[in-house]
Amino acid sequence: MDAAALLKYSLDASLFQVQACYNGLSPEAAQARPIAGMMTANEQLEHLCEVCQAVLTQAAGGTHAWGEFVIPDEWKQDRMGTYTALRQKAVDTLMSEPQEPQLKMGINYLSLHEAYHVGQLVTLRLTLEPEWNSYSIYPNH
Repeated sequence: MDAAALLKYSLDASLFQVQACYNGLSPEAAQARPIAGMMTANEQLEHLCEVCQAVLTQAAGGTHAWGEFVIPDEWKQDRMGTYTALRQKAVDTLMSEPQEPQLKMGINYLSLHEAYHVGQLVTLRLTLEPEWNSYSIYPNH
């Protein structure tokens, strides 16, 4: 397996985990903040959208202004759909020229960063719904 194939596998796995964390999450739970200082599930998804935008900006040679990204109101109607579409655009951009800078950006900004948020989202889900199956973030489980 070459580096590009490994990155693609990692990106697919982290997307699966993010989506699993939101599967069945109620709108009320998505806005809850049961742990002080932790972003809500909605805030985390909007943050992941910003990261995808940062990938697109930086891949085009620009500099992303962190913290200035605001998710448009119309995107809030389907946060997950918005995130997956924006993320796919970022992945397509990185994989179109999978050289070292793009591979590193995919690992750091998407795969590893999403894994970090998956840990937070699992904690959030278990805090709100102790019966939630945290093993659901793994394929074929």
